[in-house]
Amino acid sequence: MPALLQTKTVRIVFDLTDWAANPESLYCAKELRQILENCLQKLQLRLRVVFILRDVEGHSISETLGILNLTATTVKTRLSRARLRLREELTRYLKKTALQ
Repeated sequence: MPALLQTKTVRIVFDLTDWAANPESLYCAKELRQILENCLQKLQLRLRVVFILRDVEGHSISETLGILNLTATTVKTRLSRARLRLREELTRYLKKTALQ
Protein backbone atom coordinates (compact mmCIF):
# COMPACT_ATOMS: atom_id res chain seq x y z
CA MET A 1 0.00 0.00 0.00
CA PRO A 2 1.49 3.39 -1.01
CA ALA A 3 2.24 5.92 1.69
CA LEU A 4 -0.18 8.77 1.96
CA LEU A 5 1.23 12.10 0.93
CA GLN A 6 0.62 14.78 3.45
CA THR A 7 0.62 18.36 2.26
CA LYS A 8 1.11 21.26 4.52
CA THR A 9 -0.53 24.59 3.84
CA VAL A 10 1.81 27.49 4.29
CA ARG A 11 0.19 30.78 4.95
CA ILE A 12 2.18 33.88 4.07
CA VAL A 13 1.05 37.16 5.53
CA PHE A 14 2.04 40.36 3.78
CA ASP A 15 1.93 43.67 5.53
CA LEU A 16 1.19 45.95 2.59
CA THR A 17 0.69 49.66 2.71
CA ASP A 18 -2.31 51.12 0.96
CA TRP A 19 -0.85 53.58 -1.54
CA ALA A 20 -4.19 55.13 -2.44
CA ALA A 21 -4.38 58.71 -1.26
CA ASN A 22 -6.94 59.41 1.38
CA PRO A 23 -9.48 62.19 0.80
CA GLU A 24 -7.81 64.56 3.26
CA SER A 25 -4.41 64.38 1.57
CA LEU A 26 -6.05 64.78 -1.85
CA TYR A 27 -7.81 67.92 -0.63
CA CYS A 28 -4.60 69.32 0.87
CA ALA A 29 -2.68 68.68 -2.36
CA LYS A 30 -5.43 70.37 -4.39
CA GLU A 31 -5.51 73.35 -2.04
CA LEU A 32 -1.72 73.70 -2.12
CA ARG A 33 -1.74 73.55 -5.93
CA GLN A 34 -4.34 76.34 -6.04
CA ILE A 35 -2.29 78.47 -3.66
CA LEU A 36 0.82 78.02 -5.78
CA GLU A 37 -1.08 78.79 -8.99
CA ASN A 38 -2.47 81.99 -7.43
CA CYS A 39 1.01 83.05 -6.35
CA LEU A 40 2.41 82.27 -9.80
CA GLN A 41 -0.27 84.44 -11.42
CA LYS A 42 0.92 87.39 -9.34
CA LEU A 43 4.41 87.16 -10.86
CA GLN A 44 5.33 89.27 -13.85
CA LEU A 45 5.01 87.22 -17.03
CA ARG A 46 8.75 87.33 -17.77
CA LEU A 47 9.54 85.88 -14.33
CA ARG A 48 6.72 83.34 -14.41
CA VAL A 49 7.80 81.92 -17.77
CA VAL A 50 11.39 81.35 -16.63
CA PHE A 51 10.23 79.80 -13.35
CA ILE A 52 7.87 77.39 -15.10
CA LEU A 53 10.44 76.36 -17.70
CA ARG A 54 13.17 75.75 -15.11
CA ASP A 55 11.45 74.62 -11.91
CA VAL A 56 8.21 73.11 -13.16
CA GLU A 57 9.17 71.62 -16.51
CA GLY A 58 12.81 70.95 -15.56
CA HIS A 59 14.57 72.57 -18.51
CA SER A 60 18.25 73.40 -18.12
CA ILE A 61 19.60 76.96 -18.23
CA SER A 62 20.83 76.42 -21.80
CA GLU A 63 17.47 74.98 -22.92
CA THR A 64 15.62 77.87 -21.28
CA LEU A 65 17.80 80.55 -22.84
CA GLY A 66 17.37 78.85 -26.21
CA ILE A 67 13.59 78.74 -25.88
CA LEU A 68 13.32 82.37 -24.76
CA ASN A 69 16.25 83.78 -26.75
CA LEU A 70 17.83 85.28 -23.62
CA THR A 71 21.32 85.28 -22.12
CA ALA A 72 22.26 82.87 -19.34
CA THR A 73 22.64 85.80 -16.94
CA THR A 74 19.13 87.03 -17.72
CA VAL A 75 17.63 83.56 -17.18
CA LYS A 76 19.44 83.15 -13.86
CA THR A 77 18.46 86.64 -12.68
CA ARG A 78 14.80 86.18 -13.58
CA LEU A 79 14.71 82.75 -11.96
CA SER A 80 16.24 84.12 -8.78
CA ARG A 81 13.74 86.99 -8.67
CA ALA A 82 10.81 84.66 -9.38
CA ARG A 83 11.83 82.31 -6.57
CA LEU A 84 12.30 85.19 -4.15
CA ARG A 85 8.91 86.74 -4.96
CA LEU A 86 7.16 83.36 -4.74
CA ARG A 87 8.80 82.70 -1.39
CA GLU A 88 7.68 86.11 -0.11
CA GLU A 89 4.11 85.60 -1.36
CA LEU A 90 3.86 82.07 0.02
CA THR A 91 5.26 83.20 3.37
CA ARG A 92 2.63 85.97 3.56
CA TYR A 93 -0.13 83.51 2.69
CA LEU A 94 1.04 80.89 5.17
CA LYS A 95 1.33 83.46 7.96
CA LYS A 96 -2.25 84.61 7.26
CA THR A 97 -3.64 81.10 7.42
CA ALA A 98 -1.68 80.25 10.56
CA LEU A 99 -3.17 83.27 12.33
CA GLN A 100 -6.76 82.37 11.43
